[in-house]
Amino acid sequence: MSEPRALTMRSRCLPRVDWRAAALAACGALVLGVAMPLAAHAAEPAVPPGAGAGAAPGGAAVSGAGATQAAADEAAGAPAASPADEVRAMLAAMAQIEADAARMLASLGEPAPAPAAGAAASPDERLRQRLEARMRVLLDTREVSTAGTEARRKLDAGDAAGARARILETMQPFLERSQEVQTLVGYLPRRLAARRTDARLRALLRGNGIEAPDLARLEQLDGLLASREARDDFAMAAAIELADLESLQAQAYDKAFQAALAAARARPAASRPWQSRSVRCPLAADTGTPGDQPRLDTTLSAPTAAYYPAAELEQQVEGKVAVSARVDPQGCVRAASLLVRSGVEALDAAALRWMLEGAVYRRSVPRAGGEPAETSLSVSFKSED
Repeated sequence: MSEPRALTMRSRCLPRVDWRAAALAACGALVLGVAMPLAAHAAEPAVPPGAGAGAAPGGAAVSGAGATQAAADEAAGAPAASPADEVRAMLAAMAQIEADAARMLASLGEPAPAPAAGAAASPDERLRQRLEARMRVLLDTREVSTAGTEARRKLDAGDAAGARARILETMQPFLERSQEVQTLVGYLPRRLAARRTDARLRALLRGNGIEAPDLARLEQLDGLLASREARDDFAMAAAIELADLESLQAQAYDKAFQAALAAARARPAASRPWQSRSVRCPLAADTGTPGDQPRLDTTLSAPTAAYYPAAELEQQVEGKVAVSARVDPQGCVRAASLLVRSGVEALDAAALRWMLEGAVYRRSVPRAGGEPAETSLSVSFKSED
C-alpha cells in the first residue's frame, strides 16, 4: 500500500546546537586543508641526487608530482625549488596549522565549570563537554611548535634533510589526529539528530497504537554508543554503531509509518473525525483541462514552513503526519482528517490546519452525485534543512 505523496516542512535556520558546530567545521576544514601539503611531502620517497628524470639541476632531488612540476619549471626557465625552500614551505604550513588550531580552540571557549551542587548536566551537554575535551587534546600544538623551532635551527645550520625529517616526524601523527578532529566536529550533530529520530519514532508508535520490532536492537545500539563515548572512542562509534543506528532508525520509522498507514486505510473513512473548512475557499486559478484526480498546486499553496509550531521548532521536535482531504472540483479542500498521527499534538494540528487553510488543489472532474474527491498526502516537520 503506497504512502500518500509527501510534503516537507523545513525551517530556514541552522540547527539550534549549543556548541558552535558551524564555526568548528570551518576551522577544522582550514586545519585539514593546510595540512594536506605536508601529507604530500610525507608521501614522497627520497630520491638520491642526480637519480632519474626527477633530478633537478644542481642535484636537488624531487619525485612524483614534484618531478613533473620541476620539469615544467625548467622548461619555463623558472628555477626548481631547493630542499631548503621546500623546508621553508613546510614551516610556513606548520605555522598556519598552529594558527588555525588556536582559532578552533578559541571557538570552543573555556572548559565548562562543574555543575552546582544538586544540578546535573543533560546527556547532550555531557556529550558536548567530552567532545570538546577530546578536541583540546587532539589540537594541542605544543609538539608542533617545538618541532618547528628545532627544524629552523637545523635549516639555519645547513641541514635541510634533518629539518625535513624533524617536521615529518611530528606532523605525521598530528595529521592523523586532525582526521579524528574532523570526525568529532560532525559527531555531535549526528548524535543529536539520531536522538530526535528516536523521539519521532516513539511518538509515532504511541500516537497510532502500533509496535516496532526493531526497538530492542535500536536500544542495544544506543547502549553500545554510550559505552564507546564513555571511553572517548568517538571515531569507532561514528563509523560503526552510529552509522548502524542511523540506518536502522530510518528503516524502522518508514516501516512503522507504513504499518500505521495500512491500519488507518483499513478502517472506514467515516470512522475518522473530519474537520470542516472554516475559511473562504481560494479562487480556482488554473484554466487547463480538469484532471481525473485532484492534484496539489504547489505554486498557489501557502508555504508549509509557516505552519511549523514555534515552540516545537525551537525545541527541534519533529514528526510526520498523513492527512486525508475532501476536495471539491474547484480545488477547494472542504474537510480534512488525520490519517496517521505524528504522536505530537501540535504537529498534527499544524498539518490539519495547513490542509484546511493553505493547501490549494488543481481543478478536477466532478464526481457523480457532486461528492468531493478524497485524496491524501504526508507532511514532514523537519527542524533543519
